[in-house]
Amino acid sequence: MSLDTFRNWGTPKKIISTVISMLLLNVIVSLLLMLITGMNLDELTNPEVKIKTIALAEKVIINDEVDVISELKGIQSIIKETPPSELNKAFYLFITVNLFSYLGLGLVLIYIFFKEGFKEVLVNNKTPVLFIASVLLAYHIPKLGSDALRLNEYLKLDLFQNWLFNSDLLSDTIKSIGEMIYIMPNDERGYLITFIGICLIPAIGEELLFRGLLMRLFSERTNIHNAIAIQALLFAGVHFNLTNFLYYFVLGVVLGYLYYWGRNIAFPMVVHLINNFLVLFNYFVITTASKASLNNITEEGVFNDAGVYGWMSYLIIALSLGIFYMNFNRNRHIIEK
Repeated sequence: MSLDTFRNWGTPKKIISTVISMLLLNVIVSLLLMLITGMNLDELTNPEVKIKTIALAEKVIINDEVDVISELKGIQSIIKETPPSELNKAFYLFITVNLFSYLGLGLVLIYIFFKEGFKEVLVNNKTPVLFIASVLLAYHIPKLGSDALRLNEYLKLDLFQNWLFNSDLLSDTIKSIGEMIYIMPNDERGYLITFIGICLIPAIGEELLFRGLLMRLFSERTNIHNAIAIQALLFAGVHFNLTNFLYYFVLGVVLGYLYYWGRNIAFPMVVHLINNFLVLFNYFVITTASKASLNNITEEGVFNDAGVYGWMSYLIIALSLGIFYMNFNRNRHIIEK
C-alpha cells in the first residue's frame, strides 16, 4: 500500500483513524509497560509512600491546613524518602507513553497524510517578534489557567468527575500528589532529564498531533474557528481530568490561534514548552529556597495570580495575541493561498 493511498483518504477517515490510533496506542502502550514493569502510574506501590501521600492529601483537602507552597515541600520530603529506582521506573513509563501516543504518532501521520509532510506544518514564518510574543504569552498564561480552574470549580466539574468515575476529592488529590512524586526530580534523576521528559517531549508531541495534524484536518471540513474549538475539546478530553478540563480547553484554544495566526508550529510549541517548564521551575524555586526566603514567597507571587500583577498578565496576553493577529492580517494574502 503506497503513501498516496493514505493521502487520498477523505478527511473524516483521517480524523477518525488519528483519534482511534491515539487512544488505542495510549491504552496498549500503558498496558504493555504495566505488564513489563509491574507498575501503573495511577498506583502508589510503596506502602510507606502511600501512607505519607494520603496524610498530605488529607491535610490539603480535609483539614485545609496546607497551601500550594507547603504542599510542594511535602512532596519533596516524600520524594527524598522514596527509593529513586521506584520513582524512575514510573517516570520512564510516563515518557514512553508520550513518545508513542503523541510524538511518534504525530510524526508518522503527518508524514503519511500530508503530501508536503512537515513543510505543511512548519511553513516559513520565522518572524522574530512572534517568538518574543510567544515567550511573553507563555510566562503570563498561568494567570489565565488559574482563572479557568476557578471557573471549573464554580461549574463543579470536579463533582461531576467524582460521580462519573465513582471517586472523591480526596482520592483525586492523592492521585495528583502521587503523579507529582513520580515525575519531579530525585537524587538519581536531575532536572535536565526531568525537563526533557515532562516539558520538551509532551510539548513537541502534543503540538504536532493536536495543532499540526488534527486542527488542520478539522479545518478542511469546517471553518477555522470551529476547528480550533474542536481540537481544544479533544486536547482537554484526552487528559482525562475534568477538574482541569477548562484549563486545558483554554490552553488548547490559545495554542490553536497561535498556530493559525503564526503559521508555524514552533510558536505553540514554545508556549507549551514554557508553560510546562514553569511547573518544574516553581517546584525548584520553592524546594530549594531557604526558610528565610520562603517567608517572602507567597502562593500568589509564585503562581502569577496576584492583584494588579494578575490584571497586567491579561494585558500582556492580549498584547501578545494582538501581535500574532496583526502579523496574520498583514500577511493574509500569503497565508490563505
